[in-house]
Amino acid sequence: MLGPDPLDVLRAVGEPAAAAYAFITGKTAGFYDHAAGKHPRIAAEAQGEHLQGYDGERL
Repeated sequence: MLGPDPLDVLRAVGEPAAAAYAFITGKTAGFYDHAAGKHPRIAAEAQGEHLQGYDGERL
């Protein structure tokens, strides 16, 4: 395979983006990979000053 794994790229961009969205809006954020047609199970949730991240692919 040439270049980085697309899922690694999605994690590198998706995890901080989900965290920022959740922290700013107070809502749960998750991602769906339309190109692959699957849910990579990356999400974040914020409650007040607390931020919880989740990456189900890395469990």
